Amino acid sequence: MVAAGLGYTLASACTRELSADYSTVQLAFLRALIAVCVIVPMVIRNGIDVLKTTVFPLHLFRAILTYGGMLTWFYAVSVIPVSDYTALLYIQPIFTILFAMLILRETAGPRTWGAVAAALVGALIILRPGFQEVSLGMLAALATGVLFAGVNTSVKFLSRTDSSAVIVAYVNILIFLLAAIPAWFHWKTPGIADIPAVLGIGVFALLEQF
Repeated sequence: MVAAGLGYTLASACTRELSADYSTVQLAFLRALIAVCVIVPMVIRNGIDVLKTTVFPLHLFRAILTYGGMLTWFYAVSVIPVSDYTALLYIQPIFTILFAMLILRETAGPRTWGAVAAALVGALIILRPGFQEVSLGMLAALATGVLFAGVNTSVKFLSRTDSSAVIVAYVNILIFLLAAIPAWFHWKTPGIADIPAVLGIGVFALLEQF
């Protein structure tokens, strides 16, 4: 979990570094491209049969949620400080718990609700509604939390039938396909100086998935 959190933060920092020169849709595509370059050789080595699944529609749904979350994530970190974005993302557990209760029929104890309350207070401190204008970047950060909470819930469903390796492979391959056309219309060839940050987005975000 610590490694995942570190990967997420580092990917956000790399995204902010590149956001002034590249569109959100291109960054999302590059992130998926790098992940696919890592995953596809593993699939080829182990055989295409490793991707067998009985819940492909759910994999597709998860990929759409993840792609949407990536777009709002990359946009948010391009217009608000990464520290504010990270703090606002603490609202994600609130919706993860709500979705788990409503969809997965799970129950939450006092400690869980205490953590939810703390996350909500933290988000309100950052937003300060009534004391400052709530920017589009802040709303994008909140939307990211909601979308990724949906991702977490769908992963719980998927983990009942598929391994984590299959889940990660499908989401990245499908996002690559979803992001390809939008990226084509906003393409700008990365400069050599930007390659390390581009690689960082893909590698650190892939680390976050595991």
